[in-house]
Amino acid sequence: KFSAYYAKRNFDSFSEAFDLDGGLLVADAKWKAYGPMFVFARYSREWHLNKDVDADNYGHYETINDYDFGIGAEFTF
Repeated sequence: KFSAYYAKRNFDSFSEAFDLDGGLLVADAKWKAYGPMFVFARYSREWHLNKDVDADNYGHYETINDYDFGIGAEFTF
């Protein structure tokens, strides 16, 4: 099972809508292992405001890439 989520705000043109700068991207993959058990992998790319003051007296945005791997169980009620 694969899923992905992308969000972008405050862009001026259609070409900027798919530029990853200032966007949020999450991709997730699950593989059923045995019974209710599964293995998963997740990647996310986020932008966070670093409030350290730069030369223009503003903060700046930093890209944060995160990876997760693990196992889980899924039950239906």
